[in-house]
Amino acid sequence: MKKRITELDFIKGLAIILVCIGHAVSQIPGTGPDVYEENSVFRFIYSFHMPLFTFISGYICRLTLRTDAQWLKKRLRQIAVPYLLALVLWYVILGRSSITSFLSPMAYWYLPFILIADTVLFLENKYRLRGLLFAGVIGISVIVCKFERSQIDIAHHLSHCLIFYAAGTAAPELKKRHGDKLLPIYCILSAGFAVLTPLYGQGMERQMSRLEKIFGSFPHIRLLTALIFITNKFIVPACGIGAILLITYAVYHVQQTKLLRAAAETVGRHTLFIYVLHDLFLRKIADDLLLSYIISVPTAIIVPMLLSIAFNRLKAHRCDTK
Repeated sequence: MKKRITELDFIKGLAIILVCIGHAVSQIPGTGPDVYEENSVFRFIYSFHMPLFTFISGYICRLTLRTDAQWLKKRLRQIAVPYLLALVLWYVILGRSSITSFLSPMAYWYLPFILIADTVLFLENKYRLRGLLFAGVIGISVIVCKFERSQIDIAHHLSHCLIFYAAGTAAPELKKRHGDKLLPIYCILSAGFAVLTPLYGQGMERQMSRLEKIFGSFPHIRLLTALIFITNKFIVPACGIGAILLITYAVYHVQQTKLLRAAAETVGRHTLFIYVLHDLFLRKIADDLLLSYIISVPTAIIVPMLLSIAFNRLKAHRCDTK
């Protein structure tokens, strides 16, 4: 068994905490999209948190990747079973939406995304396609997004986040070759994130409206709109990932952050359980929304984490008794 890389657990821990906070802001009753999409915490998190998750997923998958079919079968099984359970939770137990709206928006879209992304990476590596399959899947997803009529949600996520997943698969080799020489790049990306995040808006229409409020009206010419779209969808998330990498570098070079590291690493080792189960605990507990967040978010992290620990110990015990 390969030794866990603590920095990766730390980043996963930060990412799933951001997911829980972002979902709490948007899902706890009391505010609608017009309110929470203008919330500064919501905008900060949603500007980069899922690209970060897909980036780190690609990074980890590259480290564990093998070319035998058993690896792929095991990997798909590890994701498919929790995904089916998550769908039962979302549509049957929580009743958040009707199964007829399955394609848009797709509940727990990250899990089918990883099923597809890991399969693409496996085939890329096995047949040495040098990025051709990644490009092909992204291209098909873009076409589907442009011409489909039923709002196939997974296509939107593939066209956006698969680029960050692919970047994550290339990152281990870059880190191996250049190491600490990447630090200035992290600093530049972090500076860009600090500048661009206040301008970020969720969705293109809201983004344009937000920019007009800040800078006044400007002509909606195609080139300018395309530049804003690229900045919103790709540059801001890339800068956010760079900022997290810089934070991770700093945290692991300061002795006083040992407790913070340990806490985030512990959370990061149980992200799958937290991702699938956290929605159960995001509830309006009091009229004070802030109090609801303070109680709900830690509960949504800690309880699934404890269940994950219990499950892993039970599984280890069963293996020992065989």
